[in-house]
Amino acid sequence: MRDLAPKASSERTRLALESRRLGSLRPVSLGAGPLAPDLFFDACAAFVMNDQKLANALIERAITKNPDLIWSQWFNKYLPIETWRLLGDETLHPWFYLQGAYALFQRREMGAAIAVVDHALSLGPVDNRNCEYRLHEVRCEAFLQDKNFTDPSVAESISEYLSSIDPDGTKPWAALYRGCIDFHQGRMERAADRFREFADHPFRFSFAAIGARSFRPTPIQHGQLDLPAIDFVVTPKQSRPVVVFCADATYFARFAPLIVASACAFGVDANLHFHIVGPYDPVPLEKSGVDVSWIEERVGLSREDDHNLGKAFYASVRFLRAEELLQHYGQQLIFSDIDCAFVSSGAEFFDAVGRLQGAFLRKNVENHMPWRFVTANLFVLQDGWETRQLLGTISSMLRNLFAEESPVSKSNWWCDQNALGIGVKLHESKLRDYGSLFDIRRVCGGYPMEFAPNHSARKVEFIERHSKSAQARMNREPIG
Repeated sequence: MRDLAPKASSERTRLALESRRLGSLRPVSLGAGPLAPDLFFDACAAFVMNDQKLANALIERAITKNPDLIWSQWFNKYLPIETWRLLGDETLHPWFYLQGAYALFQRREMGAAIAVVDHALSLGPVDNRNCEYRLHEVRCEAFLQDKNFTDPSVAESISEYLSSIDPDGTKPWAALYRGCIDFHQGRMERAADRFREFADHPFRFSFAAIGARSFRPTPIQHGQLDLPAIDFVVTPKQSRPVVVFCADATYFARFAPLIVASACAFGVDANLHFHIVGPYDPVPLEKSGVDVSWIEERVGLSREDDHNLGKAFYASVRFLRAEELLQHYGQQLIFSDIDCAFVSSGAEFFDAVGRLQGAFLRKNVENHMPWRFVTANLFVLQDGWETRQLLGTISSMLRNLFAEESPVSKSNWWCDQNALGIGVKLHESKLRDYGSLFDIRRVCGGYPMEFAPNHSARKVEFIERHSKSAQARMNREPIG
């Protein structure tokens, strides 16, 4: 029972920081927590209480215990950091400058974020390598916001900046951004070399490193993954817009009842198609609380065996099976992540996308990494020559990659996003008739569905909240 007190103390510190009520805290109580996150929270409290010496000491202890937590974005929201305070102090630990720069970046104050990073780096060498790399990462992201990498003059100015911070070509983050420049200018093999160089560094908690590991414009040839034709179980009786959800059997069981219930509750005038990797169990649909006749009229199902290739395959199956699904329905399809709930009828949205050859959500001037500049959580495809060319490239890359990687390998995570990014880049000139989901979302006031947070506990809360709302709406009860 002895270690319970420090944990309780650390939780009180976190709650006090969150509520900005620090009157009950005393510096002598800080630093008692046994874990690195405890020390990070305590360091934040010491900083807010203006005990800079203690704050620096606690951060040193925290980083020593777990240096990977430097990559975490948990802590900056607990620090009300004023730019003037950071720029006016030359003795703060670099970690505090990092938190301030990232907080400013999140508020879209790019110039202020750059000023904080430049000030931190001007004070002398940063002893902690991860902290230095993270500072450069935030600096680069802030600098690159609203830049167009396809403009040669912009690419040249960015290259000059990278040379100034990395004259010897040894800094991993410089390799990452050089890879982004090569990718956006169509130099795929050079980009792959840069990303491999970056990913070779041990950034276990870096999302960028995870994406860089699965960037394969031309995967090592080990043959292609052979996939048998999918089994179509049920097809909706009437023609309507079709929203396709692909998932493993577990995610189908968790989210299909919510999707069906919320679609019925909001009067969504679309058919729903679920493609399941693994065994099909009709029970989840029965749990939706929706009349069987509605389900029989609106819900389509297909399935395939689980090939034991893990979560990366489940995320990629929408691209591997898109052509078969398009041919089966003979109409435009809207592909969506399954962890969502409908929040409106979507009449305007379905009308807007129905006039398009296809549509993606692109982030050309917000995120330059190949695995993040086009999002795969929602996209629209119409069968046609351009779409088949695009899907052929994406599917071929993924089939090669899954033949290359072992099922337990984590290096193929985000391969679906990489394949989509590379495919869109290679076929850019052929996709001129494709629309922008960004523009459609703005015109329609949002999407007809809301996506669940990327956090397991919050997904549970999301399902409970939206399920309750859908049932109340179907029963015409007050939603409280």
